[in-house]
Amino acid sequence: MYHRQFKLFISFAVFLQCSQIQHVSILLAFLQWLHDNDLAQETIANYVSAIKHSFIMFDLNHNVLQHPKIPLLLRSFSINRPLKVKHKGIITLQLLQQLIHACQSLQYPTLFKAIFLLAYFSFIRISNFAPHSSSTFDPTMHLQLGDIVWGDPGAHVILKWTKTLQSRCRHQVVQIPLLNNIHLCPVRALQSYFKHLPKQAD
Repeated sequence: MYHRQFKLFISFAVFLQCSQIQHVSILLAFLQWLHDNDLAQETIANYVSAIKHSFIMFDLNHNVLQHPKIPLLLRSFSINRPLKVKHKGIITLQLLQQLIHACQSLQYPTLFKAIFLLAYFSFIRISNFAPHSSSTFDPTMHLQLGDIVWGDPGAHVILKWTKTLQSRCRHQVVQIPLLNNIHLCPVRALQSYFKHLPKQAD
């Protein structure tokens, strides 16, 4: 199970021409080498488990792995690891057009087109009006048909939940712009989607 990890440790010791693999110094050097090669702290901790497992299996002294410097070194990896910034892609107008075109191959093309255009041109997060899944839908937070208000110009959407509101009982009304470009107009996209909805019983 841990054969690959232990084999790498042995190869490291051979490379350093170290004849005593049960010494804390070679263990610390190996862990530091793993860290310098950008392995995650959790992965390095898994190597420690692999070495301990192999020491026990080959009847070697595994008490060396209880040395206090080893967990201290692992802790330093967790604290001093470089900050990794998540880069989020920017939705450009060109990318939006590609998304709209891709919607034609989906099961509900008018729905997804309306959602993309509404979010883009009204500067709304998807989380403001849609849950992660149908099972987490909450009518007190998420968008319903009655939350789209038609008016002049364009239309408005009532947001019942947003991170920017300090009071959760307040609602925010956001205007949906009416654009000259009929292919990218969120109002026309919503109207098209509403036309495809089944008629509600009186």
